[in-house]
Amino acid sequence: MQTYEMKMGYFILLSIFVSLCSPLSARDGFAQPSKHKIYVAVLSNQSFTVGARNPGVGLYVGDDQGESWLNIGFKNMRTFAIEIFPSHGEGLFYTANGNGVIVSRDGGNSWRVTTGWEITEILEASAVPDNPKIIYIGTAYGLWKSIEFGENWQRLTKRFVAGLNIDVADANRIYLGEEDGLLISQNAGKSFSKVKKIASAVNQIAQDNAHPDRLYLGTEDDGVYVSDDRGKSWRQVPGQLANATVYSVTVDQRNPNRIFVGTFANGIFRSTDRGKTWQSFMDGLEDIAVYEIAIHPEQSNILYAGTVNRGIFRSMNGGESWTPFALDGTHVFELEIK
Repeated sequence: MQTYEMKMGYFILLSIFVSLCSPLSARDGFAQPSKHKIYVAVLSNQSFTVGARNPGVGLYVGDDQGESWLNIGFKNMRTFAIEIFPSHGEGLFYTANGNGVIVSRDGGNSWRVTTGWEITEILEASAVPDNPKIIYIGTAYGLWKSIEFGENWQRLTKRFVAGLNIDVADANRIYLGEEDGLLISQNAGKSFSKVKKIASAVNQIAQDNAHPDRLYLGTEDDGVYVSDDRGKSWRQVPGQLANATVYSVTVDQRNPNRIFVGTFANGIFRSTDRGKTWQSFMDGLEDIAVYEIAIHPEQSNILYAGTVNRGIFRSMNGGESWTPFALDGTHVFELEIK
């Protein structure tokens, strides 16, 4: 006959066994993240991979567990960039496409093209966070601006735009990446001054939201540049990054010491000291071009990488290793997690 002490001993052992068999994500503070939506701009696709037809192009929405994906908006339209404000009205979406800007003001239920024949090859889109009816678009033929949710447009520059950023602390300050360097406007695009230090094409411009004086540039030929004085002076990151083609620079806004850089066929680089030193990681990304990196809003060690022709990859350890995640066979130009 079992004594009370024996029953309690069995109960304790059973509790320990169940705890040890539980997934790591549910113990020791590793809570499973709640589901967030991932919005993906797909520029192009390879028609088939082995045994399956690949997803089409356009704007996709899925979840951070990779369980479901839906092509929304206008189907089969090359999509370069997305700007999303889910809490604005019924939900405000902008997409920059090969043939124009497409806008939804009802959470993606209906869409309309807001540009005419004179605006094509739109590569970048950036709206003012506190006033998203004001949006700038970068095209192969210059920078344009609308102050009416894209309904009417004013042309500001006439050269190829590769990078675009609105200063988080001053909406009148615009950073513009061109084929041969960086331009800065202090009057909402009425005029621009060129930064003499930067001669390479600027693909990406990122800013530390908590310390807006700190900026990062990803360039086509010269790796990464860093500024600590809002673009007055710049220093090039030395070493392995110096000659890399950089497509993506992402600042961890919850921990701005961490910056992630996506490159052409050189994997990703990570800094944990605000760009002073860098580590290179290629595990799972060998010979894959990384075009975009996004950080999970709840667990910063979970990262998503948009790649050229290989869809989305995911890292569960801060970028040290990567595995395929979704939309294989597509060129992911941009992705956002909301």
